[in-house]
Amino acid sequence: MFFTFPIRTEKETVKLPYLTMGLIILNLTVWIYTDKIVRRETRELAELNGRLTSIEMPYLRQIHEQDPEYFQTARFEQVHERFYAEVAKDSWKPEHEEWRSLYADYRNLMENRLFMRWGFIPGRFSLVNLIISLFLHAGFMHLFGNMLFLWAVGCNLEDDWGWWGFGICYLLSGISAWGLHMLRAPDSLVPGVGASGAIAGIMGVFLVKYYGVKMKFLYIFLPRFWKPVGFFTARAYVVLPVWFLLQLIGARSAGESGTAYWAHIGGFVFGAFVAGSLKMIGLGEGLFDAPASLAAAAAGMPRIDPAVPLVKQARAALEGDPRNARKYFFYGRAFATRGMEKNAALLYNMGLDILFRSPGSANGASPAAVFRELSGLGYLDRLSEKNLYRLAAALEKGGIGQEAVSLYMMYANQYPSGRAREKSLTQSYFLLRDRVGDAGKAAQMLEYLKREYPDSGFALQAQPEPGEARPAALPSKSAVAQSAAPVETEGAFFVAE
Repeated sequence: MFFTFPIRTEKETVKLPYLTMGLIILNLTVWIYTDKIVRRETRELAELNGRLTSIEMPYLRQIHEQDPEYFQTARFEQVHERFYAEVAKDSWKPEHEEWRSLYADYRNLMENRLFMRWGFIPGRFSLVNLIISLFLHAGFMHLFGNMLFLWAVGCNLEDDWGWWGFGICYLLSGISAWGLHMLRAPDSLVPGVGASGAIAGIMGVFLVKYYGVKMKFLYIFLPRFWKPVGFFTARAYVVLPVWFLLQLIGARSAGESGTAYWAHIGGFVFGAFVAGSLKMIGLGEGLFDAPASLAAAAAGMPRIDPAVPLVKQARAALEGDPRNARKYFFYGRAFATRGMEKNAALLYNMGLDILFRSPGSANGASPAAVFRELSGLGYLDRLSEKNLYRLAAALEKGGIGQEAVSLYMMYANQYPSGRAREKSLTQSYFLLRDRVGDAGKAAQMLEYLKREYPDSGFALQAQPEPGEARPAALPSKSAVAQSAAPVETEGAFFVAE
């Protein structure tokens, strides 16, 4: 026997999948509570069956002599019904009266079992039961398998669609799953339970949106094989269609099986149809994709394909246009939104290096805009020494005084031995005095400079008046920029995270 369990996908997620985790916790909680009830019902039914069978025994021996194969296919309910119709219905024997009383208890218990009351029964359609049945499971392995698949594919979909989009798709997939099941067996009185149909819908969406993403599985061979336990990976466009094919094959025996294969098929087809339709009419990109993709068209950048690893897309795009600084910023933002901080910081540094060395490569990007973006992401402290100083100088040149001071001070704090540190503190002093107009902070900066660099060429023995020429002993900005540490990029594109 061969079992496979999904472990994870290679697609990165940015946000915690709160709804996916909530659904797993809810299903687990419901199972813990209902499992006790189901076990008690099973024990009571087993006890009643034993007492009924003990009274039926002479009759059962007679049937076995007449038809030895009857008991190979007959269920307890069928045997009891036959005994009632042929023996106990009109009998006044004490043992048959006892049997009728026990049989009434048996039927009452059968009709009022938990799954009969709250499972989805096509022949007794109830929308309330349909929804509740999505959170009931027949056993731990039933629950375990469903939750593994939900975790494997649900996290990615919730990350892209948000909790509300994911939740609506999950619910509608479950409804569609039981809908097809009901169409195939409209008069069935067998209760259906489980989240399989809803999860199958999420799998259908995953196949359409992330067809090229690799999925990792754990496999177990029983009985022992040459390697009974191990892992394998496969693309979504391989493993999910195989799973769907197995459901189609299993559906041939759906009437005899305890598995609702048509519900799985209905949910999967619904999810694939929704994702495919949205993609065809152009809504999927704008409605569901990550923030970097939303800005792609406006920025003249390529759209990010969620089915292809971002590292692969970024590498191809940047190798094809290595001097376009804006592309580096675009993919840096894409990595940042996915939580891949090392790659994001690397790309921003590479983009700034190109921007400052070749201003014509900016394609509309300005140092001020990059500063705002990095500030919003919390990435300013991830800039290299060289880029941090050059960005501060660019803001100063652009007339953005307060922000330039903050970057100069960040440089001074992050690089206490940096060759441009004295220059950064000096520039901060003049900006505070002349442009920001904060005389108090300017005086504090002057005192700090005197303490930090008492023997420097720029002693600042007396505070210069506004408009006074700055000392010639200070190194030029270009000299400082050249002396600062370069951006280390060779061999670092990209790092594994």
